[in-house]
Amino acid sequence: MQKSLIFWSILFLIHAFSCQKESARNPFGRHETIVVAWSKDVNTLDPACAVGMESAEVVAQMYEGLVTTDPVTRQIRPLLAEKWEQSPDGLVWDFTLRHGLRFHDGTPLDAEAVVFSFRRQMDAVIAHRARPDDPGIAQCGYDYWKAYFDGLIQSVKVINSHKLRIVLKYPYAPFLNSLEMFAVSIVRPFDTGNAETLNQRSLGTGPFKLVSRMADRIVLTRNSNYWDKSKIPSFKYLVFQTIRETRQRLLALEGQRIDFAFHLNPARYLTIQLHPLLQLRAEASNNTVYLALNTKRGPFSVRQIRMAVNHAINRDKIVKMVYQGMADLAQGPLSDQMLIQGKPIFKKDDPLARWHAYDPEKARALLREGGFGLEGEQRPLTLYLIQSPRNYLPDPLLMANMIRHDLEQVGIPVVVKPAEYMEYKRILKLGLHDMAIHGWVGEISDPDEYLYGLLHGSNVTRATGTNHAFFTNDRFDDLVKQGRQAHESVDQRIALYRQALEIFRNEAPWVPLAHARMVLTASKRLEGIEITPATFLVYRSIRMVEQ
Repeated sequence: MQKSLIFWSILFLIHAFSCQKESARNPFGRHETIVVAWSKDVNTLDPACAVGMESAEVVAQMYEGLVTTDPVTRQIRPLLAEKWEQSPDGLVWDFTLRHGLRFHDGTPLDAEAVVFSFRRQMDAVIAHRARPDDPGIAQCGYDYWKAYFDGLIQSVKVINSHKLRIVLKYPYAPFLNSLEMFAVSIVRPFDTGNAETLNQRSLGTGPFKLVSRMADRIVLTRNSNYWDKSKIPSFKYLVFQTIRETRQRLLALEGQRIDFAFHLNPARYLTIQLHPLLQLRAEASNNTVYLALNTKRGPFSVRQIRMAVNHAINRDKIVKMVYQGMADLAQGPLSDQMLIQGKPIFKKDDPLARWHAYDPEKARALLREGGFGLEGEQRPLTLYLIQSPRNYLPDPLLMANMIRHDLEQVGIPVVVKPAEYMEYKRILKLGLHDMAIHGWVGEISDPDEYLYGLLHGSNVTRATGTNHAFFTNDRFDDLVKQGRQAHESVDQRIALYRQALEIFRNEAPWVPLAHARMVLTASKRLEGIEITPATFLVYRSIRMVEQ
């Protein structure tokens, strides 16, 4: 016991000395600054163009939408809009904005700004579709808009300075939920001809605004004029720092040079829990991690071979090894905790919530039935992954190699292909992969985000880059479309989605892997840590305490 106390005392002194050195280099005082570290750079500060957790996390601090979700009740509540009205047929939505709202530069927020925020994406996508070879039209892929709003919104118009109308082409049950997405945050109107505007200027209404941006470091400062005075941050600066090496992020956290470290190796969690200056929290998260099988390429166009892969992979072992107890085994695209307005989709001991069992012999039989390798030597199948760890995927290479091992045991040769995030996105959007490990963090807590956004056939034909299995099934698509339009009956939506899930289970375009918990590793000098349903940290609520 005495040796342990001596060890931690020495370690504490080392950390204190490190903090003094860091403070000398840091122009922002540690007593007024929170520093967050992760493994990859932020790619953009434009909410409409953001892809990846890092960009989304930063823009969520600067920009806000019309509505938000209560973290406790999971019910929609007002944010920039103070109220709304819906027509009986579910097609017309009128939103009334709060009075007195201002953007970071002091410009008043009005209905024109909301219309601009929607129309800049809507118009760019329509123009790009008409002239796909014109490089001057779209500044980014607008993937979220194309996946969830393209083909849904008929028009967005100003009624008066504080009221606007959105007209839909068809009823959309989770429409209010979808308006919480960071991609449809409200921005101050700007010249869309300058693609870098939002990377250089802060044009939102959120509790933080931009100070500076470098490749590996973004500095925000509190918005002292934030419209909700009760939620103005108590600290001055919020810094997002890229530290690529996992070990270096952990050392920086132990040395109190940073306050949050994302994407750490789960094998280090016990050490963090025992550290006197650190805290670790594991929160349930709305996400899914899966192996997408490209149904339009090579052997995975054959159902028996997709089923064989599902039986060949020891999913339980992979989840235990990769997540070290910080994830649940996935039994489909939806967690068994998924609710629609408080009602569960799955019943107790529901057979629909049980995936295909690990059975290598059955996998071999299915491969023979599907004709795998009968025409000579089978080329190695590509397995792509993002090489940087994510919140929902702490060790992607370990997962990939365990999948490769299991598939090779039943006679499927595999080559593992790690890639940087944007290259990975390009490859998947073009369909150049045979398999890909992917994860999705839900923002709207509704099945539509997964069943439509990740699996509907329209998200193949529109090339949104979200249906990575290139899965198309007319009956599945029809059921999902009916489910998203059934705005008057929760029970009807559940019944439709259960039928769609049965088709998904039978067609097996994915190997569902995990529903990861969101693991927070942080300094104990922080209190009041809250997490949104979309798993963003609510930095404005954090308080610093003396240690």
